[in-house]
Order: sequence, then structure tokens, then C-alpha cells
Amino acid sequence: MRYQLSAGAAMLVFGVLIIVVVGSMTIREYGTLRELRRDGRPSEATVTDVVRGTGRSADVVHISYDTNQGPWNGKIVLGDSSLPGDTKAGDTFDVVYNPRTPHIVRMPDQLDGELLNIYVIVVAVGALSTLAGAWIQLAKYKRARQSADA
Repeated sequence: MRYQLSAGAAMLVFGVLIIVVVGSMTIREYGTLRELRRDGRPSEATVTDVVRGTGRSADVVHISYDTNQGPWNGKIVLGDSSLPGDTKAGDTFDVVYNPRTPHIVRMPDQLDGELLNIYVIVVAVGALSTLAGAWIQLAKYKRARQSADA
């Protein structure tokens, strides 16, 4: 009986934590994309280095690009863009950067937030599943407690 209460409470806290953390990250990224669509400036980026991901981690492409504040360095995560997997140092491609904060840079095909939408749906399903599990465990605890009291 105590297990059901502990498991239910832990799942409830974990589910809420997922929603709060991922929700705040998502809201911030949607704001970044909105700002880049509204105020972003295009630039041509040159690949300076490619760090290949291992296992489930994505490749990271380090880039340099010109901004209104002079040359800048940044990075693009390949999992979030349409860059080919064989991207190498010296390759060039278009980016959009924020003129107020040039370190914020995305590829033009990232500005629609399509991948972010998929990410949000997957995480939401996981969080809701965790909350449903918490509800089930707490309902079992309540029934067991009512049976013990009867």
C-alpha cells in the first residue's frame, strides 16, 4: 500500500517536472524562432569544424558568419536542420542570426519550428503517460486504504 503512494507521488512529481522544464524550454525556443522570423538577418556561414555525434547524439557543426557586429562563431545541430550528413570544414550555407544577439543563429528551414512541434508532441505524450501512471497508482492506494479501513 505504501509502495503505491510512494510510486504515485514520485510519478506525479516527475510528470509535473517534465511539463515545467520542457514547457519553459519550448516557450523560450518558440520566442527565439518568432524573433528570428521577425528581426533575423541572413548571412552565409562557413563550416569551421564538425563534431560527429555518437549513438543518439546529433552532429554539431561549428560555423563562422558575418554579422552587423563583425565576424561571429556559432554552432548548428544537424538533427535540427537539412544540412547533409557529409558536411565538412569549408562548406558554406545560409543562416539567419539575431542582430541584437548574434550568437543566436538558426538555418532558414528551422524557423518554422516544425521539428520543435514534433518534439513537443512526443514529450507531452510521455508526460501525460507519466501523470496517468501516477493517477492509477494513487487510485490503487486510495482503494487499498478504503478496503483496510472497512
